[in-house]
Amino acid sequence: MVDVGVTRRGGKRGLAGALAEAEAAGVLPLTSTCNMSCVFCSNRWNPPGLRVFRLPPRSLAEVEAALAGMSHLDEVVIGESASRVLEGEPLTHPDFGAILRVARRLVPQAVIKVTTNGLLLDAGLAGLLADLGPVEVTLSLNTASPEAYRRLHGIEADPARAPGLLRRAGIPFHGSVVAVPALAGRKDLTETVRRLEAWGALSCRVFVPGHTSLTPRETAVLLPGRAEVAALVEEARGSTRLPLTLDPPEITDLAARLAGVIPGSPADRAGLRAGDVLTDVEGTSPVCRVDAFRRSREALARRGRCRLEVAGRGLVVLSAGPGRPVRTGLVMDRDVDPADAGAVRRVAAAEGSGRVLILTSTLAAGPLGLALASPGFGPQPACRVTPVPSTTFGGSIGCAGLLTVADVERTLAGLLATGRGPAAGEVVLLPRIAFDRSGVDLVGRSPAELRALLPPGTRLVVPGLLRV
Repeated sequence: MVDVGVTRRGGKRGLAGALAEAEAAGVLPLTSTCNMSCVFCSNRWNPPGLRVFRLPPRSLAEVEAALAGMSHLDEVVIGESASRVLEGEPLTHPDFGAILRVARRLVPQAVIKVTTNGLLLDAGLAGLLADLGPVEVTLSLNTASPEAYRRLHGIEADPARAPGLLRRAGIPFHGSVVAVPALAGRKDLTETVRRLEAWGALSCRVFVPGHTSLTPRETAVLLPGRAEVAALVEEARGSTRLPLTLDPPEITDLAARLAGVIPGSPADRAGLRAGDVLTDVEGTSPVCRVDAFRRSREALARRGRCRLEVAGRGLVVLSAGPGRPVRTGLVMDRDVDPADAGAVRRVAAAEGSGRVLILTSTLAAGPLGLALASPGFGPQPACRVTPVPSTTFGGSIGCAGLLTVADVERTLAGLLATGRGPAAGEVVLLPRIAFDRSGVDLVGRSPAELRALLPPGTRLVVPGLLRV
């Protein structure tokens, strides 16, 4: 949190549904065209038969219609992989400049957020972005070394060019790095974040590269695990003030701990720094990082001031100053949304059950288990949180959005075989994000198929989608 594949022939109807779902979440897909061949890209090694969609460059009329339906949003995100539409490089779209102008006209209050590798950025486009503010760019740089850039991306380029253009145009930008020390070198992350800091980046997000069971072994062995990347991030933090976050993060507690603060922000002016723990936000003890982040942001936007208590340091006041409300500048790893714990409580109440078996991803299971065991999240039913390995994708994949019915089947079968399966009266809860608007997973299967595995008297629930 920073405040500031193989395509199934799904047809036009399936693509339209995927686009609508993305746009409802504030994501505007433009094209699946990419101008790179990154060694860590896992789309080439997805399992066959996925209901994901390749998108040719959308017409300006189609984009305008989509933006008309997003006019109420505070943010419009372009180029971020957050849907079942395979995202390419948005600047390859031949009408990208015109799209930016339409977005500003139809969504005048929104921050336009663009994720790009920067290869096609020029002075004219940087000037347009600056003129159409507020905008915010995430630059997928991955390395500041020209030699490492060639090894990671398969092309020759000057990594310093795009940051220089953004800085000269006065465009706020964040960096992102997919860490591959086997190709870039162990010191490359530290050197890259130092350069990003010197170029004026606001923060940097460091990704652990993922691979599937179909990724060739000669590629998979190059990709580091989360522990190795986490160690590199800690090493880099000792050499820079640039806020660094790890994705996926290592969540072992729910303390509202700062990963850093954005230079020049209210948090920076108030003297906050990486490692500080917020114990109170506007008179309320935050239950987790997400809670603290939202409360502080809302208070600053509403009143222009936010009172924080910091462990060991006492009262700190953030002030936005005159003019347009300013983001807090707080940077935190994302842990768990309090709304998820509330959803568990509501499902149990609606079903009249005091027991819930939650089947979720290997990444989400730990933080969610911490939340449901914490008194701060309110009274909860008797919950069991069980991680579901992503056997469909295999490899290092572990996020809930890529779980399939087959993955849940295997986990349920294992629980039942060992006597740990759901019992009569228990609710089995699955993550909504694993299923699309039509109620099917990435290979087209419905969670209702799982009902045959469940003992009599149990209920299967996907919030907002299914109750059987």
